[in-house]
Amino acid sequence: MGTAVNWEYISNNPVRGVRMPERTLKRPHRFLSAEEVQRLIASSKEPTRTIIILATTTGLRIGEILALRWGRVDLLRRTLLVEETWYKGHFGTPKTRASRREVPLAPAVVRELKEHYLRSTDHSPRGLVFATPQGVPLAADNLRKKSFPPSENRANLRPLYKVRHS
Repeated sequence: MGTAVNWEYISNNPVRGVRMPERTLKRPHRFLSAEEVQRLIASSKEPTRTIIILATTTGLRIGEILALRWGRVDLLRRTLLVEETWYKGHFGTPKTRASRREVPLAPAVVRELKEHYLRSTDHSPRGLVFATPQGVPLAADNLRKKSFPPSENRANLRPLYKVRHS
């Protein structure tokens, strides 16, 4: 509404001063112990395994991981650049300036990414690190609903996500 006032679509902001109720979590956050992470990694198949390693060691969000391109991964300097996200079938920019960042990579992560690179088909700078055979990003919902549950079962872990059936 403030933008509508600035752009002179409306003369004043009718919701100025209105306070939004505090947001509550739909479900509490669940954190894995180091031992649980190790079991989950050991029980996962590729590319889920490498995605889990990257997520747990860097704190990257799934949309940031799925939008990651080889041109933004510097294995020699052991860093990657977060400049893009993938959400509901569309590429976008991170929400905030702080979300665009350079992320350091541990030597073990660099080794895993080198092995993943060798398994990848598109090594171009624009090539996605985690892509389908057609070159499009993996679907986060498929990872959550189809890839993670078997890994969780093999690792003897409670489900990380509660899958809703429609």
